[in-house]
Amino acid sequence: MDTRSACPCGVNSLLTKRDSQVSDIFNSLQSVLPGDTTPVVLASVRAVEELPELGDWHPDVSSLFGAMTIVSTGFPLSFLVGNKTFDRLRSAIGTAISKNGAPNPDDLSEVNAVALAVALGATGAENVKRDKGRTPDFLVGWNDEVIEMEVTRAAQKQAFVERQRFSHNIAGRLHALHYPFDLNVHITNVLDADEEASLFEAAKAITLSAPATFESIGKWSISAEPIMRLPNVLITGGQRDTAPDWWPEGTVTSYVFTQTVDTREATVASPQIRVNFGVPVASYINPVEHKAARLQGSGELPFVVAIDVNQLPGAFGEFRRVLPGYFSLWPHLSGVLVFTNIFMMPFEQIGWIMELIVNPHAKNPLPLVVLEKMQVQIGKIEVWSNLRLSQQESS
Repeated sequence: MDTRSACPCGVNSLLTKRDSQVSDIFNSLQSVLPGDTTPVVLASVRAVEELPELGDWHPDVSSLFGAMTIVSTGFPLSFLVGNKTFDRLRSAIGTAISKNGAPNPDDLSEVNAVALAVALGATGAENVKRDKGRTPDFLVGWNDEVIEMEVTRAAQKQAFVERQRFSHNIAGRLHALHYPFDLNVHITNVLDADEEASLFEAAKAITLSAPATFESIGKWSISAEPIMRLPNVLITGGQRDTAPDWWPEGTVTSYVFTQTVDTREATVASPQIRVNFGVPVASYINPVEHKAARLQGSGELPFVVAIDVNQLPGAFGEFRRVLPGYFSLWPHLSGVLVFTNIFMMPFEQIGWIMELIVNPHAKNPLPLVVLEKMQVQIGKIEVWSNLRLSQQESS
């Protein structure tokens, strides 16, 4: 996976005018923020503070979590500083924060999609004013090359919520059995009472020695695994449990886990219970299918659907696998930009993971500059901004 760096609009001026531009919210956060934050943090905070319609909203400035919430909201907005075409969207976000304490997720998805394009070198972006005709959400340009972009969001489906809740329950009950090793569990759906009882009978019998795996084919699998993590490590990037051979295709696999937090003196990591659950990917294709079937573009420019998969962990591989089967039916669709915003703990980096999946049957192919900037030949890429100064920068 390729990694890119990104710098919000306005940060260069903050590098030289930081003291004169420090915001009230930023000042209030000093007690919880690290002392070596980069100007990206200030730019993000100011982008929130300067939203219209905030009224007398008072953010949580008492915790690092509150600071993270403010920065993650302001970070994509900071890429659109000075762009008047986004005033309507900024007003909608400010109003939602004032009334509900948080932006509308759909609005934040739109801001993140355009900010990501700007981070990848787009030289212009316009929030298109809706009229009676078909118009896209945005026009995004790389100098003379312009594409139309429509943004959607893969919201959690009821099946996901139910299976996630069930998996949390299973993980908690297994954790209470105090294993000396890790458990890797897979469930395809919420289990009935008999299957659940069978799972826990297997859980009580399982050891690292044979048999280290029990399963009910098509329903569940449970495996004992040696602890390979270092102390104080919970999850490593790209970590994925091996699924049973019968695990259904066309499934997005997500997981929950439980683990006792290690002490600083620990020499071996605490055992971890990971419960993987599957959700059919077909229902998550629906937002893209809806946008593709009801073209909002002009038909004259390359047209991209950007889909925010923040609520669907593990979706990248499934979209990459499934979408090509639809592309021949959607020649007016030039590609699908799959993305999610990410925050590297503890308060280290912020950015996006993204992948542009190109339609080889497109009537209006994407320009070469877009393919290059979005690193199509590499696939999934990360785009990061540092929130803390390096040792050299802070010295």
